Amino acid sequence: MSAAVQIVIFVASTLAFLAIASFLARSFEGRQRSSRMLGRVPSGSIVKPHAGVKSLASGFLEPLGKLFSGSRNQYKLRQDMQSAGYYGSRPMAIFAGAKIAVAAGLPLLFLVCRSVLEVAPATTVLIMGVLVVLGLRLPGFWLARRVKQRRERLRAELPDCLDLMVVCVESGLGLDAALLKISEKMSAACADLAQELRLVHLEVQAGQPRQDALRHLSERTGVKEIQSLVAKLIQSDKFGTSIAKSLRVHADTIREKRKQHAEEQAGKTAVKLLFPLVFFIFPALFVAVLGPAIIQIIKALGKGMGG
Repeated sequence: MSAAVQIVIFVASTLAFLAIASFLARSFEGRQRSSRMLGRVPSGSIVKPHAGVKSLASGFLEPLGKLFSGSRNQYKLRQDMQSAGYYGSRPMAIFAGAKIAVAAGLPLLFLVCRSVLEVAPATTVLIMGVLVVLGLRLPGFWLARRVKQRRERLRAELPDCLDLMVVCVESGLGLDAALLKISEKMSAACADLAQELRLVHLEVQAGQPRQDALRHLSERTGVKEIQSLVAKLIQSDKFGTSIAKSLRVHADTIREKRKQHAEEQAGKTAVKLLFPLVFFIFPALFVAVLGPAIIQIIKALGKGMGG
């Protein structure tokens, strides 16, 4: 077996393992979200991870991350972790430890498989270097995916929370009380946005100015719709205009944008299906439909030439 074939087999196995792990994680998140929607998880509660995962993170990854973590790009990493829904310094240390563990684990796994694959020494060094770089980058890809998914959820949850905020403000509640009410009532259906609004309320209760707490909300989320909402709330608070009218107009605008985004994604479906149809479905269809006919034609031509 050549070295190129061995490399392809190892890379394919690694990608298959990562795809299965990603699918299982996504299905677990979907079940957890469905449980929150159906009310099986109490409001405001957080599903704790498995004890083995928690002990691994606290006993191995966190000390490893603290040992090798530096001050470089810490601000950017903190922003990304907050955008993904992880707050404090402990998740940052666990993330740094995971990068070191994956960067060291992939080459070790390859060394275990090397005795079976019989790879040349020069190829081994090259593959190990590639695996170290890949291991350092994989947690970053995972974090970017988590940030993107959470921003999509925040963008989808915003119109419903804005409707409740309009009702609360028009009924006579202040903005701080409205934020607290939304974080309590929408914690099951809109867990991510309710958590962010609860943090805003806690910052205000801790003595921070409301405008600074709202700016922190826009910085943590990084969602344009929330940043626009924060700008309108700060402007209404500064000039004393009606918050309810601004919220109602903004809610209608957000809902219209969500509808347009859904129509845009539906319009892209035909283009996205083109490549799977051409490269995967059509060849299999041609083989299934034309294969027997081609076999019969070949047999007939063979008999004719033989006769």
